[in-house]
Parts: sequence; structure tokens; C-alpha cells
Amino acid sequence: MEESITPHTIEPLRLVIGFLMSLAIAVSSFRLRVLDTSGCIALMLMGSIVFGIGGWPFSAPILFFFIISAAWTTHPASPGYKFGGLEILILSVCGVLAHFLDSIFGATVQAQYLCTECGSTTERLAHCQGSNAVLHRGLKWMNNDVVNGFCALSGAMLVYMMI
Repeated sequence: MEESITPHTIEPLRLVIGFLMSLAIAVSSFRLRVLDTSGCIALMLMGSIVFGIGGWPFSAPILFFFIISAAWTTHPASPGYKFGGLEILILSVCGVLAHFLDSIFGATVQAQYLCTECGSTTERLAHCQGSNAVLHRGLKWMNNDVVNGFCALSGAMLVYMMI
């Protein structure tokens, strides 16, 4: 069962930790001239919210992306572009839109199987101690990995179209 995000699931300590980590990353990025002032403000706001809501599972991919993009921006072969608040906002909006596309495809065309033993719906071909499951709805080749790959590509295409 998936946990929904409510005011009770947002822990104040995670918000504080997210803010402090975002502040440290923003200050170092500003000193390295990767972010301008508006980029630092956007980073602190987004980092606090994302870490406050989801903790490490939500923050780690964003942090990984930021480190990679900062390394590219400061590389001698890079044109030295600074990320500002607008760019971070565009990346965030595109990520959210890609997430919605992922949910739509997962709910409509992703393969869903019905376990022949217990009758529950699953994404796997085998369930209940290896018993076979039969295709209930969706496309057989459209498994969760394909949907996730489509989500990543759609996010990149959205960023490309917006910039």
C-alpha cells in the first residue's frame, strides 16, 4: 500500500535537515560560480521541500543530477553557464510532468497480470511461490522498466523543448 503525503508525513526535522543540506550545497555552488543568487534561493526552497516530503529516496536522484550538471558546468570544455532560478524551476516542472506521464502510462498501458492462485493484480509474470500470472490488461511488452525509461526520456524531451 502506498503512503500518501499528508501534513502528518512531513517531518519538521526532515525539513530542517533538507534546508541545511540545501544551504550548504547552495553556498558551495555560489562560490564555485555554478549558481547565481536566484538559483541558490530556488535550490534551498526545492531542497527543503523535496527532502522534507520524501527524504533520501526523493533527494538522492536530484542531488546526483545536480552534482553531474555542476561538474559539467565547471569543466574547462563547458561554456560556463550558470543555473538560475528559472532553469531550476523549468527542470522541476519538467520532472513533475514526466512523473505524471509515468503515472498515466503505468495506469493505462503498463502490463498488469492476474495471479492464477490468489487472484491479485501484479506487475510480475510470476506470483505466489512462482505460480504463473495471466495478462489482465495493458501491453505485454510494456513492463515497469519500459514505463520508467519512457518517463526519463519524456522529462529530458520536455526540458529540451522548454529551453
